[in-house]
Amino acid sequence: MMRLSSTLALIGVLLSCAACGMRESGSPSAGQPPTKITFDLSQIDDTGLTGAADGRVAISYEFCIPATQAAQDEVRQIDPTVVFQHGARGRIGCTKQQILCIGSTQQQGWRTVLQKLAGLDYIARIDRNYAE
Repeated sequence: MMRLSSTLALIGVLLSCAACGMRESGSPSAGQPPTKITFDLSQIDDTGLTGAADGRVAISYEFCIPATQAAQDEVRQIDPTVVFQHGARGRIGCTKQQILCIGSTQQQGWRTVLQKLAGLDYIARIDRNYAE
């Protein structure tokens, strides 16, 4: 009887571990860090524009960085289109210790720019910006 309950307990633990593993491997980002870019890039062409042929537009994006000169300098080196909005929260919700940054896909190598920005540890995510 004791042996049976021990075996059942072990089976329960193994099944529980297997379920955790299946959940992790079934997720879209298994084995890779989740993407920080939260909007669809597939509709943006090589020139950074999207939309109908008679009305192509660039996509603006926003993200938060620490309110330091070093972070601003690093971001400016990567993305010359960035405008720093000190004191603004944006839709993304920057804190008082952060600076809202707004950039644009209308630039040479925009995909590489976004990838480099997403690679910075202090940028949590990059959202599409809807100027209002």
